[in-house]
Amino acid sequence: MSRYTVKKIEEMQMECTVPLAGMCKLSPFVWKEKNIYKMLIRAVNPAQDVTQQAARVYYGSSKDGIHFKMNDGPALAPGTDSFDKDGCEDPAVVYFNRKYIVYYTGWNVTEREGQLMLATGKKADKLQAAKVAISSKEPYYNPKEATLAQLKNGKWVLFFEYANGNRSKLG
Repeated sequence: MSRYTVKKIEEMQMECTVPLAGMCKLSPFVWKEKNIYKMLIRAVNPAQDVTQQAARVYYGSSKDGIHFKMNDGPALAPGTDSFDKDGCEDPAVVYFNRKYIVYYTGWNVTEREGQLMLATGKKADKLQAAKVAISSKEPYYNPKEATLAQLKNGKWVLFFEYANGNRSKLG
């Protein structure tokens, strides 16, 4: 049985400017480097028209892990190709070999299809989309929501959710 107990729940505070201030903020990924908490979040325009709801990934930092100062512009925005033209969602971060490696879900609303994408950068607030990491095809339809972990032997593993046979599965 776990000895972990929740002692207190505090709402995260984000200091942000327009347009982020008016967006829905979701899927925080928080990590600590030295004495600074860093965070990537998914931010969505609250438009009624689904084609105008393109998600972006924003960066913020905090000294206490509760009060975050968010950057004015996105760290990662939808691309011009079909893989992530309608959104960048659910970031997961690893800092390795002096660069940030970020897996995220690229969304195409026209096709109603997601791809697991990869972005990299020397700075967490300035990322460049690199490529499709896992395509939406048999047997991994709409791969998304990645988690990375390093094993005891030093190798890295990638966990993710995908659809197959009208069910969500984990890979």
